[in-house]
Amino acid sequence: MKNKITALILSVLFSSCTPIIKLYYGYHEPKAEDSKSLTKYYKKKGIATSNMMILSDSVKYYERFKEVQGFPEIRVFNKEGYLIYYKDTSKACNAPAYEYTEFICTTSGLKMNAAKNLTTETKGLLTLNNTPLNITTDGGYDYYVFIYCARFLGRLNKDHVKVWQHNLENAKGCKVKYYLVDMDWQKSWDH
Repeated sequence: MKNKITALILSVLFSSCTPIIKLYYGYHEPKAEDSKSLTKYYKKKGIATSNMMILSDSVKYYERFKEVQGFPEIRVFNKEGYLIYYKDTSKACNAPAYEYTEFICTTSGLKMNAAKNLTTETKGLLTLNNTPLNITTDGGYDYYVFIYCARFLGRLNKDHVKVWQHNLENAKGCKVKYYLVDMDWQKSWDH
């Protein structure tokens, strides 16, 4: 028995962990989605889709995929519309997003990037009804948060996205507007 356990541990250590992640988190190979399949999936996971966005085309998709590395992830903009960094940007880990989304109204002293703004972030974003997203900073919000997610991430959506969404909906002391940005390939791009 001891030899079997040792063999199992060694095989896990010296092989790729991708099959384990796929099994445990429900991660699967991406496939083309549409608004109906996305709405059905996210509602089943208990994630609201009223503020869900998709990218307008494959060019915007690849641009955003390069810019927002690692999913799920959040990007936060202040009331002036500038990107602020909630974590050390040299690290890809999204773990700080849990605490940040919970204490968004009381967190201060974050670095800002005036070169990245709401206009550039929303360029190429569409609602699930294929309407371009138009945000202005005169909406009275203190923060605009974009939660990047994808159906192919499986359980990570429930473990991460749902928690972040809940935290932002229950923010006390400031006004927060959030959007889910689904990073699945869209069927409409294949036409």
